Amino acid sequence: MNKIITLTLIAIALTSCTQYSGNVPEVGEFSQTYDLYLTSNQDLCTIYGSIIDTTIGYRGVLVFRNAYEGLPDDFLAFDMACSHDPFEHGATVTWERWGVIVECPVCGTKYLLINYGWPIENSGPSVYPLKQYKTFFDGRYVTVSN
Repeated sequence: MNKIITLTLIAIALTSCTQYSGNVPEVGEFSQTYDLYLTSNQDLCTIYGSIIDTTIGYRGVLVFRNAYEGLPDDFLAFDMACSHDPFEHGATVTWERWGVIVECPVCGTKYLLINYGWPIENSGPSVYPLKQYKTFFDGRYVTVSN
């Protein structure tokens, strides 16, 4: 019985750290840092604030402030590619400043950023979340990498 509990806990721990990528292609290694003291990144100083960086990722990256607790996981970073068949229609999700939902203009899937980019149920055909990248926050700088 103890072995079953132990194996179950290990399985939960391993899968809870997984970042789903759906079928969005992998890109070459990158690491980009954003200084929150710069005016170009000021939206990241407020909860639900976000910026777009089109120079990294597959279709660009949306950096999103999910919390305001001064912790390393306050920020999330998502590829802007719709996770529903990025090869076929190659759509980039649309984004509204201060919004928590992004939407694919081609298939109509809506993704909830505060739910780690998972699609909103019955909003469209995608079953995968937006591809997520690693983030690190040290109190002033947010680093996004893959």
